[in-house]
Amino acid sequence: MFTKQKILSVVKHGIAGFVVFLSIILIAKFLNHLIFGGDKIFLESKDLFLSLLGFFYLIFVKTIEDYNAARNHHFQNKN
Repeated sequence: MFTKQKILSVVKHGIAGFVVFLSIILIAKFLNHLIFGGDKIFLESKDLFLSLLGFFYLIFVKTIEDYNAARNHHFQNKN
């Protein structure tokens, strides 16, 4: 059911989730810097942790989607 290709697909989605969450955080920090000023933009450990949550969230979602697709395919072929 879970082949190497599907696992790589799930990990790719997780990496995309990490990048998207980190990009949103960086854009928000940059806009905050432009609007309110400040010396530097810092990337904190909390920002990376939140992006890591995006990684695991998309891994979870993609895994559930693949599982449901495999399950539906199994039941359609059974009938």
